[in-house]
Amino acid sequence: GEYLYHVDTDQKKEIACLEMDTQNTTVQNLILAAENVEPFKKAIEHDIHKAVNAYKQVFPVDGKVPELCTTIKFFKEWFSAEHINRGLLIKEWAERLKNKPAPVKKTGPHKVIVDDVNKPERPRRSEKPTHRTINYELACGFCEELDLNNLRPAMDFAKRI
Repeated sequence: GEYLYHVDTDQKKEIACLEMDTQNTTVQNLILAAENVEPFKKAIEHDIHKAVNAYKQVFPVDGKVPELCTTIKFFKEWFSAEHINRGLLIKEWAERLKNKPAPVKKTGPHKVIVDDVNKPERPRRSEKPTHRTINYELACGFCEELDLNNLRPAMDFAKRI
């Protein structure tokens, strides 16, 4: 038969929670791989169960989560392999990952700070911000002749308001 076992309501709830857990990259990669590997889409539950167990043998759940492209490649190879050769395929993948050198962590792109020569420096607060000083700064916005490089006249205007 196509259906080899019964899934009860508790298992369905657990599966639904796993599907919705976007922080669990292993499950999310498995779902995305299932959508991108055609034989996986058409597989019966028994084959899906075997494929996921094979995946867990190659990529332990408590280990580093493989990239999505690696997961897809593994499932494509697993489903295209003859049934008798799948055990050998699992061993080859496990050996390949053991012998693979540790990836070099790339740092983010270096930010190059370019100072604009013509860019004026923003004025700095001279006092600790309190309700009074913040009110003065807001009132400076009403001064029509506001000069950001010379705030003294604007502050005098703000104090008069």
